[in-house]
Amino acid sequence: MERNTTKLVCGVGYQTKGQYSKKNAPKIYTVWSAMLYRCYGKNARIMYPTWSGFTVCDEWLCFQNFALWFVDNYVEGFHLDKDWKVLGSKVYSPETCCFIPAEINTCKGDLSKSKGYTIVNGRYAVMGMSDKAHHLGTYKTEEEARQVFVNFKRDVIRQKAEKWKSQIPKEVYNNLINI
Repeated sequence: MERNTTKLVCGVGYQTKGQYSKKNAPKIYTVWSAMLYRCYGKNARIMYPTWSGFTVCDEWLCFQNFALWFVDNYVEGFHLDKDWKVLGSKVYSPETCCFIPAEINTCKGDLSKSKGYTIVNGRYAVMGMSDKAHHLGTYKTEEEARQVFVNFKRDVIRQKAEKWKSQIPKEVYNNLINI
């Protein structure tokens, strides 16, 4: 394949001659370039420090390769995800990525970093979010409040897993249920 290095995306992504292009596959190109931006965009890690350390496998730096995988795996309305198929993954690759519903993609997997409370009158007030806000009570200690929030969040994630069980990869479902 002839590699076009004159128009690199984020300094690393490249186009080759092939079936897919920015013009005839704009949705695929948008997902691909957004993925590259998350990993290599000049301001991405400044604006979103949690994106630090994300990378794209060498194979997917080529738009044609990513497009072929995309066509075989895309589910209309779902989002590209690298977090739930392989927990803790920082690499976008065919082995770590899949398409999942937006409501699962927005769930954060690392419950150990969840806080979920504010301090009101010297007590820890816990709010939980699912489809709407829920007041989960006030607690004397930070640890007690954090645990209530983590348990609530875990239950919400498991409910979403059950809802989408038939439409998500088995690895994603298992990781969601066992969070």
